[in-house]
Parts: sequence; structure tokens; C-alpha cells
Amino acid sequence: MQRTTPILLLVAPLLFSSVTGAQEAADTTAMVEEANRKLDEWIDNTNDFVGDVRIDAGDIESFIEHYAEFSELGDEMDDDEEFVDYDEVLADPRYRSFAAGHGLVAEPWLKKSMRIIALSMRGQMQAGLAQAEAQMPEQRRMIDEQCAQMGPEMCTQMKASIEMSMAMFEHQKNRLGDLPEATASEQALLERYAEEMASLMESGEEEWDEDEDEEEW
Repeated sequence: MQRTTPILLLVAPLLFSSVTGAQEAADTTAMVEEANRKLDEWIDNTNDFVGDVRIDAGDIESFIEHYAEFSELGDEMDDDEEFVDYDEVLADPRYRSFAAGHGLVAEPWLKKSMRIIALSMRGQMQAGLAQAEAQMPEQRRMIDEQCAQMGPEMCTQMKASIEMSMAMFEHQKNRLGDLPEATASEQALLERYAEEMASLMESGEEEWDEDEDEEEW
């Protein structure tokens, strides 16, 4: 469902702005804990649901073909739910109608689709975390320079944010390893369809950002 992506994108770069540096330490700690909690729950729920299913080329092609409608349906069904309840999705008449209308077997198709998402997210997030972690020395250097122009309290808060970011990196790296790992054949398929999958995920993030902007207004 569409809301999977933003949950997994709650990573430490959110803590790097000067606004966050000025927050109370307790607020920043709560942000880190919430991001970790969301990631943990999504991983645990998805692992339980996906089980031992495997995907082939036909599964990825079906996912790509039906993704737009599936995503729209997911937005309708999510409402105010923070996490996707897969049992509720399977029982929902709207999902059953969607599956039947496209000749899909409801439960296997959803499980395979969530495996595709999980495998894609594992690779994307691991790459993103590695990139953000590589930028940490520069972030530390920038904060050291800014500290010379700040009061000691502000400087302490910003440095604390960086340390909490590092702790969140470590937690997320450890948990991402708990996501399903692609088999050799699945990895070859992910690479084969990488461009199409990246395009789908990017469009999903843009839709999420637009929804967030509308909610703010």
C-alpha cells in the first residue's frame, strides 16, 4: 500500500536542519523512537504476512501493471490507519473486487506484491542509509563551524541530534537485515526491472508529498 514508502523514509536526515537542532532534546528523542517503532512494526508485520512466498517475472510484471490502481485503493482503505493490516485488506470487499476484476488470486497476489515492495525497500533503504552515514563527517564539521556562532545550549542540542541520528542509523541497519532477502533469481529480476520499479516508487513518494501538503493547508 502506498503508505509503506514514507514510513521507511523516516531516516536521520530529518534531524539535520537547524530547526531540529533547536528543539528540546526530549522532542528529538521522541522523533527517533517513533521512526524506529514504525520501521520495526512494518518489518515485523510484513515478515509475518509474506512468509515463504517467492516471486517470478510474471509477479513483478503483474505488480507493475496493477500498481497505480492498487495504490489508489490502498489510499482509500488506509484512511486514518497508521499501519496496513493485511488481514483487513484481504477481507475488504474493495480489495476482493479489485483482485477479482483483474483475475488475480487475492491472497497470493497481495503476499507477492508485499514481498516485491519489501525486497525493493531493503535495497533502497540500505543504499540510502549508507549514503547518509557517509555524509555524517561533513554534518559534524558543519555543526562544529556553526557552534562558534551559537550559544552553548544550541550547540549541545545540535550535537545531541547527530548522536541520536547515528543511533537511529545503527538500529535501522540492523532491522533492515530482518526484511526478506532476495534469492539469486529474485535479485536478477529486481535488477532487470529496476527502472520500472524505481519509477513506480518515485511516483508514489510524489503522491504522498502532495497529500501531506494538502493536509497542512
